[in-house]
Amino acid sequence: MAPATQRPAASAPAEAGGPTAGAEGRTRDGDRRRVYDAEDAAFLETSYAERLGERGCRWLFDHLVALPWWAASAGSAPVLRAARADSARSTTVVAGDRTEVRIGPGMDQAHVLSHELAHLVAPAGAGHRGLFRTAHLDVATVVLGLHGAARLMDFYRRAALPVAARTWPPPPERGPGGLLAIWQARQAVEALRPH
Repeated sequence: MAPATQRPAASAPAEAGGPTAGAEGRTRDGDRRRVYDAEDAAFLETSYAERLGERGCRWLFDHLVALPWWAASAGSAPVLRAARADSARSTTVVAGDRTEVRIGPGMDQAHVLSHELAHLVAPAGAGHRGLFRTAHLDVATVVLGLHGAARLMDFYRRAALPVAARTWPPPPERGPGGLLAIWQARQAVEALRPH
């Protein structure tokens, strides 16, 4: 999951574990693997990792980016797309004034969508460091709810991955289950309707 954002970099000092220049001038994100491992521990084998299909991802995406909080925190709404069929990951891509969230095959899950959208709330250059993790918790609060965000925070703590002070407005709470619980309830009601 490649980080990218349209927001300017924060004026805070660089955090430990941040990107470092590697061979050929590319930037290496020292916390990336540890964040992925904490997410996997928090969400795999839970309802947060259930496949939603394109329709479910679109619903969560549209409802999140329509919130006034999104405009105040991340700016303009990105475009949601499926990644190439041969892609092995989901990514967030910023090219000029166009921002895309590309969900990889088999990754149509609420926790993956939350991760990618967090890259757009975190300042440019945040990588997977403290400001990204704060943005991730904020997006998770809205999408996954208070329980999902608390679970993620618990696994960040276990992995000794601290968060940083946010530089954007706090997220609105969407209850214990967030937008995902609303989507799941809508699906359950729809399944009960005679076809």
